[in-house]
Amino acid sequence: MALKPGLQYDQITKELIGTTETVDITYIKENPVPQPEHLKDVIVKEADVCVITSLDNKISLPVGVDYLAKGQSGQGVFDMVVERIRQIQTCKNCLQIKNKNNVIIDTECCQPNMCEDCNREGGICDRCREVGITSSHAAFRPCQNCFQNNIKCEKCAVITYVSDCEQKNKTALEKFASEDLPPFLTQLIPMPDAVHVCKTTDRGAYNWWLYAEGQRFNLILLRTLRNDPNENIRNQMKKAVSMRAVRMRDRMDFNCVLEVCSSGVIEILDQMECYVLHTLLPDPFLVWDNNKKALSNPMAYCVGPFGHILVSNINPPKVVKVQLHQPVNVGVIFDKLKLKKPVSITYADNEGITFVVDSKIGIYYHDIKGSTIINEKLMNVTKLKDTLVDLGILERRDKVTRPNLIQLLHDYQDNAVDPQTKADNGQGKLQMVNDGVVMPTTITSSSDKLLYICGFNAHHQIQVDLSTWETDRFSIRSVTMQKIVIPHCGMISGLCLNANNLYVADLKHGITKVTWNDDEVYIDHVPGVTEPIHSVHSICIVEENLYFTDPDANAVRCFNLNSKVLSILAGKINTMGNTDGSASFCKLGQPTGICTEKKTLFLTDASNGRLCLITNPQALAQFLKMLQLVLKTFGIHSSGQQAYKCTIEEAISNIGIADAYFQGCTQDILQNVFHMSINHTNGPEGTISQKTQESITMLKDSLIAIKDLCTEEGFSPDILNMQSILTLGNERLFAEMRSGHDQTPQVLDFAQRFGKAVTESVKRRVNCGFSYYTSRKTTFYPLADQDKNKICDPTFRIPKPQTQTLSVEERCLMKNYRNEYGRAVKQVTVRNLSTKDKPGTLPLYCYLQEREVGKIVDLHTVYKSTAQDIVDIPTHNMELPLLTEQSPTVTNVTEKSPTGTKQMPPTIEVKDVLRSEYPLSNKDNKENWDEAQYEEMLKQNRGTSMEAVYRDESSSESSSDEEENLQTTRTVTRTGRSVRRPRLHDFSYY
Repeated sequence: MALKPGLQYDQITKELIGTTETVDITYIKENPVPQPEHLKDVIVKEADVCVITSLDNKISLPVGVDYLAKGQSGQGVFDMVVERIRQIQTCKNCLQIKNKNNVIIDTECCQPNMCEDCNREGGICDRCREVGITSSHAAFRPCQNCFQNNIKCEKCAVITYVSDCEQKNKTALEKFASEDLPPFLTQLIPMPDAVHVCKTTDRGAYNWWLYAEGQRFNLILLRTLRNDPNENIRNQMKKAVSMRAVRMRDRMDFNCVLEVCSSGVIEILDQMECYVLHTLLPDPFLVWDNNKKALSNPMAYCVGPFGHILVSNINPPKVVKVQLHQPVNVGVIFDKLKLKKPVSITYADNEGITFVVDSKIGIYYHDIKGSTIINEKLMNVTKLKDTLVDLGILERRDKVTRPNLIQLLHDYQDNAVDPQTKADNGQGKLQMVNDGVVMPTTITSSSDKLLYICGFNAHHQIQVDLSTWETDRFSIRSVTMQKIVIPHCGMISGLCLNANNLYVADLKHGITKVTWNDDEVYIDHVPGVTEPIHSVHSICIVEENLYFTDPDANAVRCFNLNSKVLSILAGKINTMGNTDGSASFCKLGQPTGICTEKKTLFLTDASNGRLCLITNPQALAQFLKMLQLVLKTFGIHSSGQQAYKCTIEEAISNIGIADAYFQGCTQDILQNVFHMSINHTNGPEGTISQKTQESITMLKDSLIAIKDLCTEEGFSPDILNMQSILTLGNERLFAEMRSGHDQTPQVLDFAQRFGKAVTESVKRRVNCGFSYYTSRKTTFYPLADQDKNKICDPTFRIPKPQTQTLSVEERCLMKNYRNEYGRAVKQVTVRNLSTKDKPGTLPLYCYLQEREVGKIVDLHTVYKSTAQDIVDIPTHNMELPLLTEQSPTVTNVTEKSPTGTKQMPPTIEVKDVLRSEYPLSNKDNKENWDEAQYEEMLKQNRGTSMEAVYRDESSSESSSDEEENLQTTRTVTRTGRSVRRPRLHDFSYY
């Protein structure tokens, strides 16, 4: 129990109480001015109470307390527990003979009786068996005094040591489980407290978006469903779980854990047939500076490093990395580059490279992991030295400091690296070899260093470039291997790669599939699609389902590639809104970007400026079932309910099931995500913490050890009551001590209340001649079983210390010392910090309001401006194939790259998967998109203020003049402003 640090003057002993040292008048006269560092080390901050409970849960009594100062380690806790167990296992005869003060037990009064033959044989030797000894454990053998005097030895044997999972206590538990213990502790079984294990497990599912079987889940989903737009779900959730439980403000209130794990909540989640949509950013419940309004118009999404999502925003232009904490953590990347219009983003997971398409200035990259591009800010001395050795700058035996290593690296970059292409802190512009797409609009990548770049070529045609990228550790360049001109496309906004199929999203004409299998090329409508598609912005694939955003219809749709059935996943058709909840009832504004992490979908709503997550609630239901199973096994229940009692075999089976579930989730991530590159996982990796996983495993192993010990010693394991191996006795004592007091006690307050609390606990356990306790509903913590122990009477009295006398001057000296150096300060309790809001906070209902629906982003302008930017780029003398209406154009390019010659398959297939029945423009109602229409659109977009001026191009027709013009810088005049145009051989960098 936490105590308020400070000194108090004791009127009886005439001492200052509050430190681990005796501070009396002599100490004060010898140390009139204490050292601050010394006072920090000796002042008491915590009271550690020892409670013993019988295995059948018939008796549970506090027997001692230790006052702990700052800085106690796990070894200190281990030593303290060993000493306390030695005291508790003192036999009755030794207590009566050698213990004089009747309160504090002498640790040396009872010595264990061990036999060398028994230790050597690992069992009971013949000589010990002849005298009636039945156990090889010292705790079950008579002590030396009783054995020598041939008298009966009665004592307690400590079988289990149960503690919470605070770091120092957890270290002590691990030491008990792994080290060789003294002879009198060979029977001891360490065990973490199941209540605290469930608390940490529950908290892990609230602080992080956990991952299981391809689904992300968090307990915040319960609060989202409690406000669900579906009245049926909303009413059921409000009946099953309270607002206090879903807010999780009180971390000390275990009733919140019991509520969220109740059968009613799990049943509602199991019966839900639809997905749940929840807003990650801006957070609807936990608002702070980092997530208030981080993005205004998010456009594109991609899954970044595991546990992170990468998002591009067009207004203002930036790219952010979102960590799946609750609430999410947002950080800006590409801070060294000035982006103008980031419309697409992709992430190469194996290398840790992020590629961003800026439709105004090209493609940029950023090395997030720092493993591909040399970035000294992310490298320690060892990595820096290895890098310089690989570059031939340094010998491995050389000893150089970090500043000198960085200087050597900078000198090499200045001499050997082109400053125009060199990355800055892992960020730079992608160099494109073999001219292809001039103005990119979207990009995606595969695991084998392939990039799929789609956009406009110099002929104003939609083209997909299949490129491979490579690096020299200072920059990245892409080599175009294949060019594919796709007909009947207007505004490409999304790409998705699935096996050998590349799906292309067109805002106007639906989805086209490019396949590298057959040499046949055809375009066809998908049969069985009855509902019209307004537009398609982004696409992703999960198993046989193709999900895509329809921004004009305010919905996310699902198209089954096998059954050819089109359905609505989230949102309502032609209904704008900004609400969370069950996917079929929620409302979206303008869904644009979409990506998938296994079976979890992430969505951007451009008009409302929010990032959303769409997941199946079954993953959360399964997690709560496992947590409920642990609670049920140990008889932990809500107030007013009956505890479930199970046998130790059933308990071992239940905890084994829960342990297998959590271990399975961890192994799935280690093997399939990190490929065993890390040893353990925590919340950022999508699992409960490693310490919590170890605690659950320790629970299972401890129960097995208890069963084996019971069998070995010859008594039935069924005697074990699962509630006896909980720390409820400590919680009951603390509740008794807090009764009638709302302030955190100091050491003297705690000591004065402790005797009273112990007396009250004894009264509840003995036959006092009256009914001391009759109602089970008046206490928060359940009591032990109510069988009265008639052989015990509360006849002992804790003796009070003798009163000391001091002069008036000495008393004033001590009080002044306390006021000057040891007066406690007013403190806010942990419960006040975690359960109370700021002054002036209104009832929560007053803050419920309809979310504003944001302004629609004109997606046509976003992508039409890209085409407009390349209208004046000359196309003569460029040998690119003309676009035909019947077939796509494929151009294979082979280039000798530094890593070898790479060739791509020569044939492809282009197939239309979904065709939009509603054109984006109201002025254009034609279904076919031919070259003439496209040129007309470009002319309209140019306007009257744009005029191309080429030097002598209108008057000279000779080939020599024409060749000279190709090498000359062009100038374009837009509304009286002169702008430099790139040469033709610079198109790949435009």
